[in-house]
Formats: sequence, structure tokens, C-alpha cells
Amino acid sequence: FPGRPVVVPAHDGTPLRCWAAGPEGAPAVAVVSACGMPSGLSVRWMAALSSTHRVVTWESRGLFAAEDGSGLGELKGHGLDVQGDDLLAVLDGFGIRGAHAMGLCGGAAIALSAAARSDRITSLSLWHGDYELGGGAPKTAHQRDMESLLAMAARGRRQAAGMHRLMSRPPTLEVLRPDIAHYLIHPYATPELLYRYGLLNGAIMSTDCRPLLATAPPALVVTSAKDSTAHPAGSAYVAAHLPRAELRTLPEGDHLTAFDAGSELVGLARRFLCDMTTEDRKGT
Repeated sequence: FPGRPVVVPAHDGTPLRCWAAGPEGAPAVAVVSACGMPSGLSVRWMAALSSTHRVVTWESRGLFAAEDGSGLGELKGHGLDVQGDDLLAVLDGFGIRGAHAMGLCGGAAIALSAAARSDRITSLSLWHGDYELGGGAPKTAHQRDMESLLAMAARGRRQAAGMHRLMSRPPTLEVLRPDIAHYLIHPYATPELLYRYGLLNGAIMSTDCRPLLATAPPALVVTSAKDSTAHPAGSAYVAAHLPRAELRTLPEGDHLTAFDAGSELVGLARRFLCDMTTEDRKGT
């Protein structure tokens, strides 16, 4: 589970490795994972929701090789708007007219971008989102450090190679959570991947999300007071400025627990999805 990928073309022709699970006629959920993370990090959410929903996801453009052994394809674009369009292309590829977008970490910004560009995103849930909000909300030390790292890696392949040598040292690797380290390490695994990750995730972390908040659909915004990776104040700002949003600040849970799809988080998601489905039926 979830099986072999289906390759869907992005709107600029970039191949996207995609997965789907659940009944084809069921309400659709698009899981928008953190930039650069293999699909395995989304599997728990796909498994949790696919009994009642058609759940789709994909891996970031330009960071995963084709299965034919041809290696990484060209990275044709890397902006937040391009990555938001990739979500819409995934819906096209699976014949999905509209979907709930579940954005995790930087995927929350991608989900917001797609929702601002198309009414095909019918509702949002944004989990421990990593947002650029100008002076609207503070950032954690981790966010500031990551922005600096990504900016340096994105300057060029030579700079990325230097950063890669530093990040390959044991002290850097030892802090990764053991059960998901093989996912977390992927965008840092080679100098070329780190260069591309610098471009893609750098765009996510540096593009101002405030213009995306004005016309978004109903949203559930979830964070934790103990998230030291993506500042919870960012989620609070987003929830306050979306026209129809509910903020849930949980007392426990760090950033990575958003990907664990624990029972409390799955319950939150299911209740919100049920509310959205009921609301859609009332409107028809």
C-alpha cells in the first residue's frame, strides 16, 4: 500500500509520480505532503482516510527519478504557484473535479496556492503549516535556519555540493527520527537533490502567503503549542485571516506527529470532512 505510482503530467509537462487509494466515486482528498518527502510519509494518512474517501497524493516535481532508470528529469519550474498547479494537475490525472486539500508542513502553502487559483479545492485542512507571512507572525529558529540553508543551496550546484558535504556528517544525521529518517533524508541525499530542494522548498518558505488568504474555501487549521519546527503563531495568523477557518491548537505533539495520523488527528480530519460533505449536500 499504496502500490506503484501512476505518472501524471504537470501542466508544463513535468512527470509527477502519483498514488491513489479508496473508492473512485467517493469524495476526494488530496494529501499535500512536505516538499521533497517520499510518498511513504503520507501512507498513514492515505490508509486512515481511504476507507471513506478517494485519496490521492504525489511527490514533488524534479526530486524523484522515473522508474525506467532515466534519472531525474528537468526541473522546469519551482515557484509556489507552479507547485500549486501540480496539485490541480494531479486532480486532472485522476479525473477528479473537486477535492479537499490536506496540506502538511510546507504542503499547507501549496494547498493555499492551489485554492487561491481554483475553486476545485473545495475545502482545506492545514496541519502544522510552514508559512511566509512577512511581519504577520514570528518564525522559529529552525525555520530561519532552513531558509538560510535553502537559499545557499539554491545559489548553484557548487554551493549545494558544499552544503551536502556538511550535512552528510554523522552529527547531522543522528538527530533524525529513526523510524522515518529514510524519508527525511531524501532531499539531502545528493548534491543535485539538495540544489533542487533549495529551489523548490526555498520558494515555498519565502513566498508571501498573505495574498492567498482572502478567498480560500472553508478550512481547518491545526497546530500544536509544542511545535518548535513551524511556529504555531503562523497557523494562528492564517486561521484568523482566512474567511472561514477553525483553529485547533493542540496541547501535545511536535511537528512530525502531523504525519503519524494518530487517532486524535484522524478524528479531527474525519469530523471536518464529514461537516464539509454535509454542507455540500445541503447546497445542492
